[in-house]
Amino acid sequence: MNKAVEGDFLYKEFKHINLDKWAFISLSFDRQDTTNVYRVNYFDKQGFVSHTHMNLTKGVQELVEGQFTVPDIGRLDMLQQTACWRLGIERDQIRSVFDRGDITWNQMIDAFEKINSEVLSEG
Repeated sequence: MNKAVEGDFLYKEFKHINLDKWAFISLSFDRQDTTNVYRVNYFDKQGFVSHTHMNLTKGVQELVEGQFTVPDIGRLDMLQQTACWRLGIERDQIRSVFDRGDITWNQMIDAFEKINSEVLSEG
């Protein structure tokens, strides 16, 4: 794993050994936390799933312990071109509108169902 990326783990995608899930380490957006300046970002075919904040050493350790050890450089670029990723990002945008309080829970669910029906009709 270290050899494959020549010791530079930032912004390098790693696939889970058994699942269609990936992770990469990036700089954190939270500049006030000076001890945890990195984050491990997790994603799947439908978009970003979660992230955690930590230092770089712990971030690499988290990749290993989580079994994200197969280098898969360029995976985000490939996934970004797929319909599945596009629809996942649309869902994320709708969820963000809900999170801001601009729509209700039911409106969000209705929007998700509309996206799901589009997926099924493309199917």
